[in-house]
Amino acid sequence: MNQTLLIFLGAFLGSFVSIAVKYGVAKDEFKKAGNYIFAIILSFAIYWLYTFFTGEGYLPAPESQLALFGLAVFLGFAIDEIARTIWQFLKKR
Repeated sequence: MNQTLLIFLGAFLGSFVSIAVKYGVAKDEFKKAGNYIFAIILSFAIYWLYTFFTGEGYLPAPESQLALFGLAVFLGFAIDEIARTIWQFLKKR
């Protein structure tokens, strides 16, 4: 499987699970496009972060496809919280 697709898929899954866990997305909330759009936008941010960190040598390129997928899920889960913290900080200014 293509590495780019694995990163986007893992990042989307991690972002969406973070949204669902943190904000208690109910069954009818799964139909709302806003949650999916936010997770997709975060997927692009995670892909950029991954390419930046591996390009600069901060992260080694994983040998395993499963490790790459797991890294993307982790980043997706973590970046949702980081994005919301930055957004709250900007709103206070």
